[in-house]
Amino acid sequence: MKLGYNLTDWEKYGIKTPVNTDLIKNPHCLITGKSGSGKSQTFLWYMYEVLKNRESLMYLADFKAGKEYAGLRTCFPYSYADNAIQMILNYYDLYCHMRKEDCMNTPHITLAIEEWFGLLSYIESFDKKLKTEIMNKVGEILALGRGIGNGIGIILLIQRADSSNFTSGSREQFQNICCLGRISKEQKTMLFSGEDIDLNKNYSAGQGLTLIDGQGTIQEIIIPWIPEQSKLLSEIRFYLDKQSTLQELIAQYLPTDCGA
Repeated sequence: MKLGYNLTDWEKYGIKTPVNTDLIKNPHCLITGKSGSGKSQTFLWYMYEVLKNRESLMYLADFKAGKEYAGLRTCFPYSYADNAIQMILNYYDLYCHMRKEDCMNTPHITLAIEEWFGLLSYIESFDKKLKTEIMNKVGEILALGRGIGNGIGIILLIQRADSSNFTSGSREQFQNICCLGRISKEQKTMLFSGEDIDLNKNYSAGQGLTLIDGQGTIQEIIIPWIPEQSKLLSEIRFYLDKQSTLQELIAQYLPTDCGA
């Protein structure tokens, strides 16, 4: 999966040096940044790259029902508003089946959750037990998904990755961290503790810092802006429409009716 291009190489020399990660080894990605930092546009580019290169099946639970994803509204691997909650629960059900049974026929799969904090806040307003359940289930996938079958990944988009938005220790399970736009000192310290970074430097939308397990130090990246958004969404939709739904993947693990 391509996370972007090296910012220094681009600014100084106009060279596109890709910054890559391996979704098999590093299936989980945390994308943070305030409103307007380019999180959704970054994810759309990630989604296109992953689908085009057949690195993973992709499913998107878009709680905020963002206009950026309007072209995906009738696509089964996309859910929005309250339906995003059910997609997360379905994804966990699939994870449970894959954990218990031979699942090598299921490709690498990834669930992206757009606006994680807003989703949790909304659920808490009417069902605190469900909020805890959702957090626990996502936390379990973060802890165990890497080693199951061909890999089960989570991508979370959130403005601030405060510890209160995660179960104990689950925030540390993200092997890929992308922090975009103007980043507060608190956020940098929270996500990159112990790393040698300039706490006073800020970035434009679609630029920021990434830390990838196994690749040493933090890297500065830039993510391309695609002006032809409708074409990008059309390309993404082309790939998503070929995918199985989560329910179809789950059905592979259910007993068949052999009765007369």
